[in-house]
Amino acid sequence: MNILQRRWLFVATIVLGSFLLFMVQPMIARLALPRLGGAPNVWNSAMLVFQTLLLAGYGYAHGLILLPPRAQRIVHVALLALAALSLPIALADLAPAAPGWEVVWVPALILVSIGPVFLLLSAQAPLMQSWFLAGNRDADPYWLYAASNVGSLAGLLAYPLLMEPAFGLIGQARLWSAGFVFVIGLAAGCALATRGAGPDRMTRIRPTGPAPDIRRIGLWLALSAVPSGLMLSTTNYLTTDIFAMASVSPPIAPASVLTTAEKSKAPPAASWWISLEESDGRP
Repeated sequence: MNILQRRWLFVATIVLGSFLLFMVQPMIARLALPRLGGAPNVWNSAMLVFQTLLLAGYGYAHGLILLPPRAQRIVHVALLALAALSLPIALADLAPAAPGWEVVWVPALILVSIGPVFLLLSAQAPLMQSWFLAGNRDADPYWLYAASNVGSLAGLLAYPLLMEPAFGLIGQARLWSAGFVFVIGLAAGCALATRGAGPDRMTRIRPTGPAPDIRRIGLWLALSAVPSGLMLSTTNYLTTDIFAMASVSPPIAPASVLTTAEKSKAPPAASWWISLEESDGRP
């Protein structure tokens, strides 16, 4: 059975990983509610940690795919297993913040509580997409981006609509932790599915043109900061002037972002972007 016949395994791994990644965000906010309260700046501090860990996870995935295929599989599955030792998820028992240091203490609390599992889950989607493509260079990986967003959106919506009404905090933590263990099994299955892809197939795609200049990189960074800033400002407005519920109001803006991103990550959008780049005369 070749890797294309096992595409369901990669879809399941990406969907479940993204589902857990975005479900844990309102969940940890709910866990922190008795200790931190429901002020908007608490969620903004949490989002700072989430986005930092997400970027770090992408960096980890990028660095990992530079390793030989066998090393990629061993390192990632081993780190997932090590991160599982921190389960079930719970708030870390940090000493109270010193006066004036709350702005640092709140992100540190969230980082220590869910940092390892969040970072590795954030790497799941790009890493599995890379493994899938490396296993068959003729495969189209863009639909896996859409699968990632479907899982992310489902995780955001499932927590306030299904998880929180049905389970207490301990039950939520246990169910989420069980899902993480299942992700480890799925990732191991993906690793086994790609074990036949030797170094000649699981290699990094070489650039065919000059690297983007500083101005273009700066433009990319500026454009990527726009939706993030709008999301935080919208969430701040919702939680301040409309209603403040730790498990409902904060996920509204991220869910809107994911809904629009679902369309932008589809293959037609990718084709449009490639055409735009080619018409500009640059790779």
